[in-house]
Amino acid sequence: MIIGGIDTKDISVVMQGGIDLAITPKCVMAAYESFPGAEVILSTWKGAPTSDITADKIIYNQDPGGIQCSHAIDNTNRQIVSSRNGVNQATRQYILKIRSDCCVKSSKMLTYWNLYPNRSDSYRWFEHRVIMPTLYCKRFLDINSKIPTPFHYSDWVQFGLAGDIQKIWDIDIINPKEFVGIYSFQNYLGNKLRGLWMENRYVAEMYIFSSGIKKCFPQINYRGFSDYSSEKMIQSEQILFNNFILVEPNHLDIIIEKEPYRTIIADVESFRKPQPGCYYTEREFKEICEKIAKV
Repeated sequence: MIIGGIDTKDISVVMQGGIDLAITPKCVMAAYESFPGAEVILSTWKGAPTSDITADKIIYNQDPGGIQCSHAIDNTNRQIVSSRNGVNQATRQYILKIRSDCCVKSSKMLTYWNLYPNRSDSYRWFEHRVIMPTLYCKRFLDINSKIPTPFHYSDWVQFGLAGDIQKIWDIDIINPKEFVGIYSFQNYLGNKLRGLWMENRYVAEMYIFSSGIKKCFPQINYRGFSDYSSEKMIQSEQILFNNFILVEPNHLDIIIEKEPYRTIIADVESFRKPQPGCYYTEREFKEICEKIAKV
């Protein structure tokens, strides 16, 4: 099936993460149904219950474990290992990287593939733009503090050329000693962050994307939450608007089967309403890319 100039048999769907037997098998089947002829790869953990799952490849990774923080277990390293090893096993021209609890209900996302061809060579990270949902693609930490969050792009879903998706995930796992407790009773780079909830240097999205970006742009050395200068935000937005295609998750026809994410995706506007301006929107992205095209 050809949509947006892409034959679905040329796609590797990489599903990464743990196995929920009530969710993951139907998400795997949905991938086959939405992208006829595609290669489907499930990248999970050693010992995962996969006997009821049929995929072209099932990768059993060694679990790197979570990072213990005071308020929760951080699973960034698990996301990196399962994503990186999954996309590196892909054999097709394109990769769709999704979570193992994500159901793709159709191939509608492919209709966005050829949008916004104009790009700046100065900030070209990928050979072709990568499709990404707006969900959790943030400009500010929250509406009250308005602390900028450079490189906080959405890490749930990416569709693009195989080499471009592999660039995103060709990164090292986090050293816990450099990650936890950075802001505990400290000021970092002269910016006071006391009183805010975070104790870690990064959240997953910021670490993942800034690490990949640094490989291509060594001059962009993002050092964590409080490294939010105007220069960093300009760099972050230049890379965002020149390398991605931002689409509302419901327009991509994807569903995260776990709550609260299923409800959030069903009504993204209500989710964003209490925090106006904190999240990038598809409409805003389109307007900016149209301005770039006129320059």
